[in-house]
Amino acid sequence: MQMTGDRGDAESRRLVLVGASFRTIAPALRERLFLDDEAASRLGDALRTAGIKEALVLPTCDRLELYASSGADDVPQLRALLAQALDLDPASATRDGARAIYVEHDDAAVTQLFAVAAALDSAVPGESQVLGQLKESHRRARDAGTIGPLLEPLLQAAYSCAKRVRTETAFAQHPVSMVTVARNVARRLLGDLAQASALLVGLGDMGLLLAEALRAGGLTRLTVMHPSTDRAAALARQLGCHYREAAELGSALEGGDIAISAMGLGRIVVTAEMIETALVARRRRPMLLLDAAIPGDIEPAAGALDDAFLYGMDDLDRLAQDGLTNRQAEAAAAREIVAEAASAYRDKVAARGTAPALGRLRERFEQMRAEILAAHGTDADEATRRLLNRLLHDPALALRRLAAGGEGADAERWLERLFAADEGDAAPDDANRGAKPDDKDREAGA
Repeated sequence: MQMTGDRGDAESRRLVLVGASFRTIAPALRERLFLDDEAASRLGDALRTAGIKEALVLPTCDRLELYASSGADDVPQLRALLAQALDLDPASATRDGARAIYVEHDDAAVTQLFAVAAALDSAVPGESQVLGQLKESHRRARDAGTIGPLLEPLLQAAYSCAKRVRTETAFAQHPVSMVTVARNVARRLLGDLAQASALLVGLGDMGLLLAEALRAGGLTRLTVMHPSTDRAAALARQLGCHYREAAELGSALEGGDIAISAMGLGRIVVTAEMIETALVARRRRPMLLLDAAIPGDIEPAAGALDDAFLYGMDDLDRLAQDGLTNRQAEAAAAREIVAEAASAYRDKVAARGTAPALGRLRERFEQMRAEILAAHGTDADEATRRLLNRLLHDPALALRRLAAGGEGADAERWLERLFAADEGDAAPDDANRGAKPDDKDREAGA
């Protein structure tokens, strides 16, 4: 089923998704998935320049996806623009796209958007960040004039789906439980968080959730770092905090009572040696290390150091399970809601597609009614008899032709479904019995 947009021939336009995520891109390249507002706006401008009038750029910490009303000829260009935004070689990205860049159309694209909105497709399932990022992307695209009749109802349906998942399941409680555990651990170790300082390394969603939870618990001093200074600065502006150059990681660790690492590069970013050096500089004041990456960023040996307390995602998950039962069942319930919502949306779009045909049919019937009333308006019995014959004439001829071609049984079943003939007191032929042949109102069954 095609979901048409407002550009070009409606029959040739489709909903298309072109994207890359933490599931498909190499760990060493995941940091490129994050685009700040300026870069996202530039990508939106590039889409408009390419002639894609209806499009949404969705950058999160875990993915970069483009949703667009697109023709088949636009897909290679969409892939090239995405590869450019990720600083990938376009030829390589196209050739190896099955591993890095994915493309979905229509139904599959709808399901993916709903899963993203419901946080089912996040590195930390159930996290709350992604819905806010989707809404911000929506706002930016709407301000730029690239949201139209295909994407607007789709996005509203995605928000409704996400709300159902949050209100009808406990799925979204899990990451909340994890960050609550981390905040409680920090309070037990450090006391008043208003007197503590924290360092956030990287842009991963779980790292941001942990930082926000600590700030909600009283933390006022937060510094962010990233290998890209521009991205660190953009995140600092977003969070209203300070940032430091990546080369200053060692000295930044010395000043952090809490170190959150969320790079997710698939390799060690913070070594045990770095932590030991920081502890010496801190005169052994305790440090809480929160490793929010999978696989971990912080060398496990750091957890064996005196005065260093390391908690990885598995540790937080295990502690959070005490307050959340049967997470898999909740995830399954969330997936059922997404599938149900996507199916309902597809049915709604399909119903909209029949509206023009029904409108033309209504106009034709209204014209017949007006003609017959003009000729026989004073005789209600004659007028209704002629109208009924006129309405049945063309369907009866078409049914005869289909029967001659061996399709009569199928056509009859469709007639019964369309007009609920099997639920009424009379079959379709009964309504025509006794009619008198007369000009263009000739009996439909004659």
